Amino acid sequence: MITFHNLLLGHRDRTNAVIGKYVDKYKTSGDAITVMIWNTFVLENARDVIAELTQSGAEVFHQAIINKIKLESRDYEAIREVNLDAASKYQQELKALFDRIS
Repeated sequence: MITFHNLLLGHRDRTNAVIGKYVDKYKTSGDAITVMIWNTFVLENARDVIAELTQSGAEVFHQAIINKIKLESRDYEAIREVNLDAASKYQQELKALFDRIS
């Protein structure tokens, strides 16, 4: 039986994979590492990163409905926290890449 905990762990795994995908995309782009390239990368991919993180959170809601899992208000907060943690991790990864440039 699927539980909210299982769904939340899957969400966390998906968000980590999203962040890893975009950081790797930057690292393997083959472009010279410059401030201009970094800025362009951030701007071109921001919408996609946000969309993928949001989609992962929405998947938790859909799976909860399908599996008749009643979500409590703290569950919504947990999903939000996973998204915020992923966004923070992405920000830290981008900062680390930027620090290598400057």
